[in-house]
Amino acid sequence: RARFETLQASQDLARQEYEDKVAEMQSEIERARSEAALAEGALESARRDRSRLQMALLGAGDEPLIAAS
Repeated sequence: RARFETLQASQDLARQEYEDKVAEMQSEIERARSEAALAEGALESARRDRSRLQMALLGAGDEPLIAAS
């Protein structure tokens, strides 16, 4: 019986360690997802800004042609 209790305590400790590792990994995954979402938002914002600038440059470039016509 003592051996069984020792083995069971060892198993309980190992299970708790694995549960702690899983919780830590889940936390890391959530942090990585959050960082990825932030980076994705920044990238989308940069793309919109670039597109807006290109449209402004194209619009500014067309005006002299229209005026010359």
